[in-house]
Amino acid sequence: MKKILTFLTTILLTFSVTADDHMTPPTMFPIEGIQCKYNEGMGLADLQKTVAKWNKYMDQSVAEGNPEYSAYLLSPYMIPGSEFDLDFVWFGMWSSFNDLEGITRYQTEAQDIEREFNAVATCHTRQLAPSLVVRPIEASEAKGEGNIVQIRSCKNIGTPQETLAAFNQFGSRLDELGTDMAILLMVKGPGTSSSADYDFLQMNVSTAATFGSLYEEFWNKGSMQGLSLADAIDCGPTRIYIGTALRENG
Repeated sequence: MKKILTFLTTILLTFSVTADDHMTPPTMFPIEGIQCKYNEGMGLADLQKTVAKWNKYMDQSVAEGNPEYSAYLLSPYMIPGSEFDLDFVWFGMWSSFNDLEGITRYQTEAQDIEREFNAVATCHTRQLAPSLVVRPIEASEAKGEGNIVQIRSCKNIGTPQETLAAFNQFGSRLDELGTDMAILLMVKGPGTSSSADYDFLQMNVSTAATFGSLYEEFWNKGSMQGLSLADAIDCGPTRIYIGTALRENG
């Protein structure tokens, strides 16, 4: 299994983020999230068979000049079932918004594969989120076991620039601790529910070992004292998924 989200490191080389009020706004890239439930009698093995066919189509499509696309499977691990009735999230990325032209090409060229996906799972919702990386991940799970993906819904307390400044400060503290964790911010875009009460989603990605060590530092060693995002953002509870790569860009 390839390393999950190493794509993010490449993106960050181009999409650097600072909080200077006078700078050009950071460049965003598109992420889509599709929430799905397996149809009766279907499961992960069935999805993987269809993904294998989809990957063959994508290899040929990209070779013909169509846009690349990365995809990850997020499997719920610690989420409130009463709020999120799903079996998995299909999490997809393009390198730029120009690559969204691939949407209609796929719908035209791969209808048979899409029918197979629909036979495996029913996906009721799909959102497109303009996103940015505020901190990359240097290493990810290389044994195919997946990474820990933490997601929470947040509101800006001050300006977006102040939010970015707070995340930069937080990232610097993680650097001091030697914590290898990616942080992405995803703002509301097409497909978002009209009742969605947040400004952006914060997503953290790390290995399970890093996830555990950071919680140890936070709860038992006091390493994060004096450094809080609470003055800049107001976030709901964290939801945890296991993330594994289905296809990686490039």
